[in-house]
Amino acid sequence: MSTASDHLLGTPSSRGLTRAYAGAHFGKSLFWYASEILFAYFLTEVGHIPVRYMGLILAIGYFSGTAADLVLGLLLRRRLSHVMAACRLQCLGAVLSALTLVLLFLCSYVPPAWSAPYALLTGITFRIAYALYDLPQNALLSLATKDADSRSRVSSLRIFFSGTASFLIASAIAPLLTSRITTDQPARFLLLVLGLSLAAIVSAVVLLRAMRKAGPFPALPSTQAARPGWWQSLCGLPPGVWIVVAMIVLISGGCAMFLRMEPYYIAYVLKSPARGASIVMMASLGAILSQFLWRYLLLQPGKSRVDCLLLATMGLLVSITGFWLDAHDWRLTMACALGFGIFSGGCGTVLWAAFGDLVADSAKADAGLAYGLMTGSVKIALGCNCLMLGTLLDGIDYRGVQNGELLSLMCLPLMLACLLVMLLIWLWARTGLPARYQRYQ
Repeated sequence: MSTASDHLLGTPSSRGLTRAYAGAHFGKSLFWYASEILFAYFLTEVGHIPVRYMGLILAIGYFSGTAADLVLGLLLRRRLSHVMAACRLQCLGAVLSALTLVLLFLCSYVPPAWSAPYALLTGITFRIAYALYDLPQNALLSLATKDADSRSRVSSLRIFFSGTASFLIASAIAPLLTSRITTDQPARFLLLVLGLSLAAIVSAVVLLRAMRKAGPFPALPSTQAARPGWWQSLCGLPPGVWIVVAMIVLISGGCAMFLRMEPYYIAYVLKSPARGASIVMMASLGAILSQFLWRYLLLQPGKSRVDCLLLATMGLLVSITGFWLDAHDWRLTMACALGFGIFSGGCGTVLWAAFGDLVADSAKADAGLAYGLMTGSVKIALGCNCLMLGTLLDGIDYRGVQNGELLSLMCLPLMLACLLVMLLIWLWARTGLPARYQRYQ
């Protein structure tokens, strides 16, 4: 006889269902890393859009995504509090995201006078569609898990497969950049996007089918009980939620600057797409393989979320500092890239598990709104990041004599973010957290 826990993610009796969720997250992560690593480079170097417009286009897209996260989290809050409804929404979002992403990468075939407005319009539609894809899948971390241990397992698996997605995108960098001076580069980008779209749609459908087969979930209530408004709901979130959101924003923003600058660094400093791609692949491998360690640490009775996050943040700071100081020592560079993957993956695992715990403990009925707040805040930071990126690149000759500035632009923002996160960890440990977040006495 099946029990309720048989239908939940991260439990020993639901490995098949958990793998289906991980596969769906892998499909979604392909889109995310394609946008994080390739968008900026594609727009300026393939679409021939000036860098100052590139920053604006990406920033407006992120700000549109923020608005979509919050609006959809509010309008769909009832559906985003139910497992099957969330699964159906993420499947629809996958199809719409695939369509809009393909349209965006057709930018290079648009007449030059219209390329920037076209990229802006399709970029906005992609970010809105991606919000419909992202929010429901994220909400399942709180809706379809039983306890903190299961959320630790699922969070670790999410980072494992997002690292795999990053690895695949990284493996595509060399063939994309080696065609930098040829006419077939736009076609190569488009072919890559078509493959990503197919993987995303198939994995989303597989998750939906797996959830349907897993067994019945409670139906949506025919009438919705009165709930506080969105402002009251946000104000009612515990302080720990806001602190975790701030830490996710800082780590995401710092890592995003590193990733966005990477193709420029590869093309104009290393001038070796194969060697540059190996850096990205080493970082991805670190994120993938280290998840066995992070999951083990999170499940140990003597370790807390706070301990693990402090370890990951300190390791990330050391790794990125080493990358910045000794970029000419190839062996050290590769070791630091591996460390970047290991410890950024650790930060992601711990922070997602902690946020899932907090929502499940205190805001499960408003899971969509809570995850909309978190992802929307991240996108605001990433939008500001893009504006800064466009301004900085527009102010230097990064293709010529000032290409040495690219390394500092890659590393310094993430180093500062790590220092601020360590300050927030100190604050987080003193906010009256549940026992699993604190050090065991």
